[in-house]
Amino acid sequence: MIAMVTFVVIFGSISVQSVITLNNKFTVLAEHPFVVSGAVYKIQNYLAQNRIRMSRLVMYNSAEDYAIVVYSIDALNASINAELEIMLERYLGTKETVIEIQNAYNEIIEQEMYFLNSGHLFNREDTNTFIQEKLDPHYNQISDLTKGILKFIDNTVNRLMRESKATVTMVVVSTTLFSIALIAIGIVLKRMVDARRKEREYRDFLFQVLSDHADTVFMIYNLPKDKIEYVFSNSMDILEIHPNKLQTSKMTIFEHCSGEDTTLENALRCNQIAAKMEQEYLFTKPLSNLAVWISLAVHPVETGDVVDRYIISVRDLTEIKNTQQILRDALLNAENANRAKSDFLSRVSHEIRTPMNAIIGMGNIAKSSIDNKERVEDCLKKINISSKHLLMLINDILDLSKIESGKLSAFNECFNITEALRNAITVIYPQTKEKNQTFEVSIPSIPTEMVIGDALRLNQILLNILSNAVKYTPADGNIKLQVKETIENDGKTAIFQIVVSDNGIGMSEDFQKKLFKPFEQEYHQNISRNNSTGIGMAITKNLVQLMSGVIMVKSEPNVGTTFTVELPFEINTESEKKYNKLPEFDALRVLFVDDDLTACENAVLLSKRIGVNLQWTTSPYDAYDFVQAANARNENFHVAFIDWKMPDQDGFELAKRIRSLVGNDMKIIIISSYDTDGLQYRLAESKADEFMPKPISKSIIYNLFLELVEKLKNLADLPSYHDMSPSKGKNTALVGKCILAVDDVEINLEIMELILTDRGIIVDKAVDGEEACEIFAATEEGHYDAILMDVQMPKMNGYDATRTIRKMHRKDAVTIPIIAMTADAFSEDVLMALDSGMNYHISKPIDSDKLFETLEKTML
Repeated sequence: MIAMVTFVVIFGSISVQSVITLNNKFTVLAEHPFVVSGAVYKIQNYLAQNRIRMSRLVMYNSAEDYAIVVYSIDALNASINAELEIMLERYLGTKETVIEIQNAYNEIIEQEMYFLNSGHLFNREDTNTFIQEKLDPHYNQISDLTKGILKFIDNTVNRLMRESKATVTMVVVSTTLFSIALIAIGIVLKRMVDARRKEREYRDFLFQVLSDHADTVFMIYNLPKDKIEYVFSNSMDILEIHPNKLQTSKMTIFEHCSGEDTTLENALRCNQIAAKMEQEYLFTKPLSNLAVWISLAVHPVETGDVVDRYIISVRDLTEIKNTQQILRDALLNAENANRAKSDFLSRVSHEIRTPMNAIIGMGNIAKSSIDNKERVEDCLKKINISSKHLLMLINDILDLSKIESGKLSAFNECFNITEALRNAITVIYPQTKEKNQTFEVSIPSIPTEMVIGDALRLNQILLNILSNAVKYTPADGNIKLQVKETIENDGKTAIFQIVVSDNGIGMSEDFQKKLFKPFEQEYHQNISRNNSTGIGMAITKNLVQLMSGVIMVKSEPNVGTTFTVELPFEINTESEKKYNKLPEFDALRVLFVDDDLTACENAVLLSKRIGVNLQWTTSPYDAYDFVQAANARNENFHVAFIDWKMPDQDGFELAKRIRSLVGNDMKIIIISSYDTDGLQYRLAESKADEFMPKPISKSIIYNLFLELVEKLKNLADLPSYHDMSPSKGKNTALVGKCILAVDDVEINLEIMELILTDRGIIVDKAVDGEEACEIFAATEEGHYDAILMDVQMPKMNGYDATRTIRKMHRKDAVTIPIIAMTADAFSEDVLMALDSGMNYHISKPIDSDKLFETLEKTML
C-alpha cells in the first residue's frame, strides 16, 4: 500500500509539475509575444504616419505646413514612446534591441525637430535630400530591428507550442499511469482526476481571456487530421462567424472574401505552405453585410522536420486602411485644389498659343504666297477659324472673372444661325478626325436663319460642349449633334434645341451635381487634364442662363453623356422677307444626291420654301442615270449637289463621271460636313465647281439660284494647291535637307510643312511621339537632318519620344538635332526640353526667322 501510494504520489507530482510548466508557457504566450507584436505593428504604423507628415513638406513648404507637421509629429511621438515602453517591459528577447529602436527613433525626432524648427523653409529638393540622408537610414534601421523582433516572437511562439506539445504528451502518459493506479485506489484516483479537471479549466480560462481580449482571431489546423483543432472565441466579434462554423473547414473564411483565388488560398487548400504566408482580403461580414479589410496569415508549425500544423491568424485592417485612405484623400484633395489653380496659367497659355500658332503661321504662308489666290484664301479661312477659337479662349478667361463679379452680359445682334452652327462643326470636326471618331451631324432644314441674339455666346456654348464630347469619348467612338427649331405661337420667337450626345466615358452621379462649378474635374485614369482649365462647363451654364435658356445633362459611366440645350432667339422678320419665292425659280432643274435620306428630305423642304423643285436620290448610280436621261432629252440639270462621303461611290467619282457626260453645262457642288483640307486637289481632279459645307444655308443656295437664274457660268479648273519648289531669291542652303516634323495637331503640321518646303526642305510627318520613334527607327542612319518635336501629344509625349530616340542603338540617335516646338513656353518648360535630350526650344506661335536661324545653326 505504501509503495502504491508512493507510486501515485510520484506520478502525481510529475503530472502536476507538467501542468504547471504548460501553464507557465501559455502564460508567457498570453502576456508577451502578442502584446509585443501588437506594439511593433503600431510603431510601424506610427512611423509610417510620421514619414507621410515629413513627405508632405516635399509638396507644401509654407510656415503653416511646418506647424502642421510639428503638431502631428508631437502627437505621434507620445504614441510611439508608449509602445516602446510596452516593448521594454514585455519583450522577452534582448532589451538592447528595443533600446536601439528607441535611440534610432530619438535620432529621427531630433533631426526632424532641428529641421522643422530651423526657421528656414526648404525647397522640395532640399527636403527630399534631408529625408533621404538624415531620416531614411534610421527608418531602415528601425524596420530591420522590428523585423528581427517579429521573427524572434514567431520563433518564441513556435518554441512554446513545441514545448507545450511535449508537455501535453508527458501529461497524457502520466494520466495513463495515474488511471491504472487510481483503479486500485479509488479515492486517490478521484482526487487526481479532480486536479486535472481544475488544471484544464484553468488553462481554458487563460485561453478564453486571451481570445476575448485579442484583436486577432487565431485558429490551429492539424494537417494529418485535416481538422481545425482550436478557434479563438473572438471570431464572432471580429468576423461575425461562430467558432464552430470555422472549425468545419479551414477554407470557411474564404467563402466571404471577394475576388479570385489567391496564392495563399490555393496553397492552404493543398497544404503546401512551408514558410509564413500573408495576404490581404476584402471580407464581407455575414451578419451585418459590412465589407472590411483583413490580413490573413498562415504560420507553419514543424514537429521535427515535418510541418504538421498551421496557425492561421486573421487581423482586421479596416481602421489602418481607413486611416491611410483618409490621409491619401486629404493629400489628394489638397493637391488637386492647389494644382487646379497653380496650373491654370500654364493651361491657358498652352490653349491660347495653339490658335495663335495657326494665325501667325497661316499669315506668314499667305504673305509668302500672295500670288496664289487659292492658297491665300485657304490661309485666310483658317486664320478666321483660329481667330474665333482664340477669341473664345480669351472670352472664357474674361467671362469667368465677369461671372464671379456678376457683370456678365449678352449682346443682341442679327446673325445667321446656320453659319454659327457650321463654324462650330468646322472647328470640332478635325478634332474628331484626329481621334478617329464618328461625328454625326443631324440638322434638318432651319426655317429661320436670321435671328437676333449673341452669336459669340452661342459659339462658346457649342464649342464647350462639343469639345468635352471629343475629349471624353475614346477613339472610334461616336458623337452626334442634333439641332431642331420650333417656332413659338406668336411667330416672333424661335426655340432651338441643341442635343450633343456621345458614347464616351460618362460621368458619375456625384460629379454631375458639381459639373457646372468652376475648377471641378472628374478624375479618369486614361484622360489627361492638361488641355482643360476646368471652367468651361461653369461658363457654359452661365451663358445659357444669360440667354434665357436651359441646359440639362444625362450621363452614365462607361455608357455616354447627352447634353440638351434649349435657347430662344428673336426672329429677324425683315431679313427673312428677302427669301421670297421667285417665278423664275420654277425653270431651274436641280439634282440632290446624298445617301442620308433625312438630308434629302431636308433639302426638299428647304428648296420648297424658296420655290425650287428639286429631284433627289440616295443612290449615286441612280443619280448618274437621271443625268444621262436628262442629257438625252437635252434638258440637263442646271446644278447638282453631291454628297462627298457615300458608301457606294465617292462623290468626287460621281462628279467626274457626270462632268465627262455633260461637259461644262452643269454646275457641280460637292457638299459635306467633313474637313475641307485637301479638297482643292479633289475638286480639280473631278472638275467639280465648288464645295459647300453642311448644314446647307438657305441664304447661300438662295443666292446661288439667283445667280443661276441670271446666267449660268462654268468655273475654271482650280490651279494646283501646293507649289513645292523653293521660292526664288531665298537662302537655298537648306535645300534638300530632310526633317521629321512631329505634332498631333494637323494644322500645325501643315504650317510647318508649308514653311519648310517653301525653302526646299523635304518634310516627313508624324502625329505623335510613338509614330515618330517608329519612323525614325525604320529609316537609314543619317536620313534625317533634324527633328521638330511637339511636346504635348497622345500615346507618347515629346519628352518621352526624345528619350526613346536618344537610347536607340544607332550613331545618329545621339547626334541628330531635336528641336522642341511647343506652346509650353515657360522657363521650366525649356529646362524640361533640354533635360529630355532636346537641343533647342522654340515656342509657338512659330517665328519662321527664328526657326530657320535655329535649323541653319544645327544642320549647317
